[in-house]
Amino acid sequence: MPHKFNAARRDKIAKQKYQVTNWPAYNESLRQRGDLTIWVKDEALSLGTARRRTSRGGQPKYSDRAITLCLTLRVVYGLALRQTQGLMRSVAALMGFDIGFCRKTFHRVCNQYGRRRSGLKMSRQIEFPDHGRFQRQSLPERYAVFFYVRYAVSYRDLEEIMAERGVSVDHATLNRWVVKYSPLIACQAQRRKSATSSSWRMDETSIQVKGKWTYFYRAVDKFGKTLDFMLSEHRDEAAASAFFARTIKTNGWPEKVVIDKSGANLAGLQNINWRLLLYGWFWLIEILQVKYLNNTIEQDHRFIKKLTRPMKGFKSFQSTSATLDGIEVAHMIRKRQFSTSGQSAFQQFAALAA
Repeated sequence: MPHKFNAARRDKIAKQKYQVTNWPAYNESLRQRGDLTIWVKDEALSLGTARRRTSRGGQPKYSDRAITLCLTLRVVYGLALRQTQGLMRSVAALMGFDIGFCRKTFHRVCNQYGRRRSGLKMSRQIEFPDHGRFQRQSLPERYAVFFYVRYAVSYRDLEEIMAERGVSVDHATLNRWVVKYSPLIACQAQRRKSATSSSWRMDETSIQVKGKWTYFYRAVDKFGKTLDFMLSEHRDEAAASAFFARTIKTNGWPEKVVIDKSGANLAGLQNINWRLLLYGWFWLIEILQVKYLNNTIEQDHRFIKKLTRPMKGFKSFQSTSATLDGIEVAHMIRKRQFSTSGQSAFQQFAALAA
């Protein structure tokens, strides 16, 4: 019956009372359903609150045991202070307790933990690992970043894929992972890639960022091995010169470079040759503008476009550059540019963070 007809009878209906008689069977049913039931005594809750201070000074918010627990979780799981704060807040919300974790207060007491004289076992300042390196992170983060830069999926599709594998993560968090870790992986890839040829092919392709076209400069050798890549807002002589200088810095001097009929690329290479002459080096780079010789890199653009096309454009220049860095690393793994012994593509990607 509709709710309005039962409104007058609601208080007259007797409530059903259930009493658990077989606790092992009840706990097993909860486990099979995926529910979580936690019983916490009042004494355990009181351990997280600091005792009342009798001496002069402000009242502390957290007890020594609570601070030790948070710092232990941070060291064990390799978390930042903000991530540790979120973990403790989630655990408290899961248990149904309203425990305030002020960010500024939490960070201050954790940073001052080593200077306190309260008789704790660890009285010295604790040194935490650097969280900027990718190897400090967990396996799901590595898998999510590799899956996004290797296959043509969106962040929302990747969110569903991770959920099917038991990892609940928001698509915005996935975007932050890719933007943060892809450039670090690309730097390691440039250091560990195998030797390349001295005959280069260079070209640029267009990438749309926030409704405007940007230009992705790429260079490969005559065998198709990736040399370097750079995203630029402009396609001019300055951008071409900067890209050639960057590529030479990471790969050495080439004997010859094949480019298209672009005048900006030609001017950029001529600037490099003029710089060689000014430094007294008379062995110049041979410049070739042959269309069919540049087909190697023209066809290599397809693998990048195949992944960027389903993304339907980017929103910021920084995220675009970081995402393209990860895509190029995955493409280098596909072209077997790293010396590996029977490792899979994901294992090679994860090994670049070690």
